[in-house]
Amino acid sequence: MREWLNQNPKVVIVIAAASLSILLGIVVELVIPTNGYRAKDYEKEWLYNLNTGELFTAEIGRFKITPTPASGEPAVAKAYVFSYAYEPNESERFIGFLEVPDPAAQRSDSPSDQSTSHAIGRWGRGKLIRRLDDEQWVPGDSEQGRTILAEVFVPDKNGETPGYCRPQ
Repeated sequence: MREWLNQNPKVVIVIAAASLSILLGIVVELVIPTNGYRAKDYEKEWLYNLNTGELFTAEIGRFKITPTPASGEPAVAKAYVFSYAYEPNESERFIGFLEVPDPAAQRSDSPSDQSTSHAIGRWGRGKLIRRLDDEQWVPGDSEQGRTILAEVFVPDKNGETPGYCRPQ
């Protein structure tokens, strides 16, 4: 082998150049910061018609979720749909909870109530949530709200927790 390499120095140069190129590529990849993984933004959201009981999807922001003037109840709520299956069909999905904005909440990024410092509390601030069969809306950052969220993620008999089903 050594004798063949001595007789073919161009092969040694090509192998060395290729190795150096690969090494430089790896170093550049490791040293230069990249944006990393960027989650794909959702274009649609799940919505639930509280008057008809219909679950549907729409472009994000297409429906304004506000109380109806007649009853004070919202006509449409944002729905959070989950499934224990990896690629669920319609019958394998379930509505974990519904969400509407809390009309009594302060619209501020620096809330005066600092009692909910954990992530679920921060997420739930300014939102009312309820189970599909519940009558009463509860604040998302309340104890009742945290109970609803915890119930959604209870593992099934196989120990699997449900995952969010992205609307198509």
